[in-house]
Amino acid sequence: MPYVFNLDGTIVFQGKPISKAIVKAIKELERRGHEIIFASVRPICDMLPVIDESLYHPFAYDWRQRFHHRVAR
Repeated sequence: MPYVFNLDGTIVFQGKPISKAIVKAIKELERRGHEIIFASVRPICDMLPVIDESLYHPFAYDWRQRFHHRVAR
């Protein structure tokens, strides 16, 4: 089952990176086989600094630029 998390005001607060407790919970969801999706109005280049690198995925979509990004994991 996919889980979609909006960043700002949901799992990211005051522009700070996702907390270690939330990262741990998300990693547990992944371990259980769930797909994790991050959503934001931010461009991908502004999302990456607040997402823990251990949660990076090899694929990202930026609807404003209408092309796909490959993100190194």
